Amino acid sequence: RWSIIDRDTFAVTAGIAPVTITASGPLTFCAPGSVTLNGGSAVAGIGYQWLESGSPVSGATTPTLVATTSGNYSLRFTCGVYS
Repeated sequence: RWSIIDRDTFAVTAGIAPVTITASGPLTFCAPGSVTLNGGSAVAGIGYQWLESGSPVSGATTPTLVATTSGNYSLRFTCGVYS
């Protein structure tokens, strides 16, 4: 006996695609000002950690950060984080 099984083709991508961080306002401000930095929409299974000059910003574990001090900010992504 023979049977025919339908097949679909799909692509699987490993890793995390690059993201562009955007600012919701001017990058220069006076205290007590701030700027919101956005690294995109949250994705299930991806962990986020904002860094300021290479050091983790305490509690900053979402794709969005409200920066209230000057510095060099970056966003670290980690695959395989589930809660």
